[in-house]
Amino acid sequence: MGTPHPIPRIDHYSGTRNEEGGLAEPIFQPPPRLDTPSRGYLEPQPLPKTHGVPVAILHLRSYHVRLLRLFIHFAQHSAVSLGIPSSGVRPLPTQRRLWTVIKGPFVHKKAQENFVRLTHKRAITLFDTNPQVLEMYFSYLQAHALAGVGMRTVRWDR
Repeated sequence: MGTPHPIPRIDHYSGTRNEEGGLAEPIFQPPPRLDTPSRGYLEPQPLPKTHGVPVAILHLRSYHVRLLRLFIHFAQHSAVSLGIPSSGVRPLPTQRRLWTVIKGPFVHKKAQENFVRLTHKRAITLFDTNPQVLEMYFSYLQAHALAGVGMRTVRWDR
């Protein structure tokens, strides 16, 4: 039997080697990294208030804090894109609901289970905008609402 032939190593990108035995230029080049991330990843930069007249308050509530944060981020970016000045996010008191349930009937009164449900609430105040733009903003938020995030609006017409 002769000596076995060595198995050539194959480059994962192009599958070839150059004349010196090194790796050939890969076919796939990953895209260059951007110095700054896209605008959607950054915190929204609120627009300055022109007159400081509040026109609406957006109340958001959810049982899940992560969903609430995601929708708040979306709502603030939408407000900036439509040119609506807004306040920062104000946390409202978290509502705590408790239940005690008996595990079994009659003689098993001491075997009880406790359940708790936390409702997290936030508010955003919107300032100095046209009523038609405000209506468009709220309809846009309704169209792209997240399941599990409740929304309520309080509007003032002047």
